[in-house]
Amino acid sequence: MIYVSSIVDFNCSKACELMIKNLRGLEEEYSIEDNLIFYKLEGDIRDNRIKEQYNVFYKKLTDAFSEKNEKRISLLNPSELSNNYNKICANTEQYIKNRCFISLYNQDEIYEMLKKATSNQINDFRGILLAVYRNASKGQFSEDDLEAFKRLLSLLEKNNNSKTQWDKIQKCQIQYLKENIESFIRSISGKFDYI
Repeated sequence: MIYVSSIVDFNCSKACELMIKNLRGLEEEYSIEDNLIFYKLEGDIRDNRIKEQYNVFYKKLTDAFSEKNEKRISLLNPSELSNNYNKICANTEQYIKNRCFISLYNQDEIYEMLKKATSNQINDFRGILLAVYRNASKGQFSEDDLEAFKRLLSLLEKNNNSKTQWDKIQKCQIQYLKENIESFIRSISGKFDYI
């Protein structure tokens, strides 16, 4: 569109803006690999002015796509955990980015969320992690995920008996979560191959 508009002397900026707006407004979840094709033409464009215009638009389009996908799941709102657990179970792979999942989130914020969560919500959070990491093995997830789990485990162990209002059932769920995290750490680091 950008290349052709330069030939016919047409300003396509409005059309480019609409494409970005439409992408942000999509209600369905998409992955670039499976549903949208982002074919990079940069090498085929010889005019530097057109190439620059194309690169600016391409970056805006892919950024809009990334923004949309970054917002499609939250681990920080306890009331959304059940729904997000179902989403992840339906298509786990689409929520893993660059061999990362847990490290995409701030562990201190996750800990704060867990302090406010009910026992069912803590269980849903555990379910999300199990859906992603149940069969984890060395090299499958990044070192960032390993460090994120260590941080979260440290927060849970340090603050398990203080600063929280967890009842006995919540504490039981937290204990299960800690055991799960320990297993994920062993699996990701290659200490053993199963969970």
